Amino acid sequence: FRYSVEVAMEAGMPVRRGLLVDGGARSRLWRQILADVTGLEMTYTAEATGAPLGDALLAGVGTGALEHYGVIKEWLQVTELTKPNPKTKAVYDKCYRLYRRVYQANREIFKALREMVG
Repeated sequence: FRYSVEVAMEAGMPVRRGLLVDGGARSRLWRQILADVTGLEMTYTAEATGAPLGDALLAGVGTGALEHYGVIKEWLQVTELTKPNPKTKAVYDKCYRLYRRVYQANREIFKALREMVG
């Protein structure tokens, strides 16, 4: 998840916090893990319509129909804010650095696997 967030940021998507809805996001523990792994605040909304509105937001900004991502604040009410725990984040940072090394070391293997499956 952190890698995906970093790739989005490198591509120019302004990621300042996460907006979590439904599913696993109902778990406070899971929201805390995501905050600690990414170092981002995670906002949570209990509104069942959150996920489709997130899809609409991405499509709207991507096509230019919406000017910016901030409009989501007008659509949803935040139920809870989860801030990263610096101590836990430091542990995840060490693990992530190792993950990136393993990922880089296996790029050629991943490429060969992708070519095998078409």
